[in-house]
Amino acid sequence: MSEPAAAPATTDVPSLIGEYKISRVLGGGPMGTVYYGTSGGRVYDAIKVLDPERAVKLDWANRCGGDLTHQNLVRWTAVRRDAHGRTYLVTDFIQGKPATVQAFQGAGLIATIRAFVEVADALTTLHRGGVAHGNVKPSNILVRKDGKRLQPILGDAGLDYVWAPGRFTVPEVRRILTHQAPERLGALVGGLAGAPAGKPGPAADIYGLSATLAEALTGRPLYPGADAPADLLRAKRERKYLFVAVNHPAKRIDVPGLNRLLEQGLAFDPAERPDIVAFRKALAATDLTEKKEAK
Repeated sequence: MSEPAAAPATTDVPSLIGEYKISRVLGGGPMGTVYYGTSGGRVYDAIKVLDPERAVKLDWANRCGGDLTHQNLVRWTAVRRDAHGRTYLVTDFIQGKPATVQAFQGAGLIATIRAFVEVADALTTLHRGGVAHGNVKPSNILVRKDGKRLQPILGDAGLDYVWAPGRFTVPEVRRILTHQAPERLGALVGGLAGAPAGKPGPAADIYGLSATLAEALTGRPLYPGADAPADLLRAKRERKYLFVAVNHPAKRIDVPGLNRLLEQGLAFDPAERPDIVAFRKALAATDLTEKKEAK
């Protein structure tokens, strides 16, 4: 794999993190900074240093480098702390675009649907392993070209936010919370009246996957103007959308079925959402070209 393009210059790039030699910053976000590094004979790793004020690694995260593996899951090769007390995660380096509408431009709705079927396959591996991803959103699904097809890679499984008022900027709040299920939003922020009760589980991943897919298909944000947790929770309860226009070719896409699935996936009550196996089956069935190609 070739070396990625340089990120904007920064004056605070450590030369070493643990045993990994750092050459540059790949990017960053609310959870921390991602560096580009190498160690020994390995080539091109992504080194993510968690911001201890805003992120935490869940106890089961180590399994994503062990028994919970899938071709559409980012593979973790190490989860460690260095001599400076920094928690850092080492994954294979994935070069791709976040799963926004821009990642699928020119590919068409069929390719978009098929890519999200693969994301559902990755989530199936996690859910069958007894864990939920917890943070399915566009920036955690990297889309890259694999020959003529688009291959999505789901990352950041097993990480969670450390929430506190004023700790995140308004744009960060939108990026963090827009795709969170209502019950996950209530558990994360706390004190939100009307949020579904109970511990968030796999059903929250269905919501995040549905929200990300809806935006990728339409190119429109789900909850425009809702920038605060309470506003987002209200929007998730009250707003309804027609996600795919009815004028798309009926012989290629089951438009009513796709809209019905997304409505179910974005249900405010987690009990009303399908499980990942049912979601994957229904999503694949909306691609009507699959039946023709099978003949």
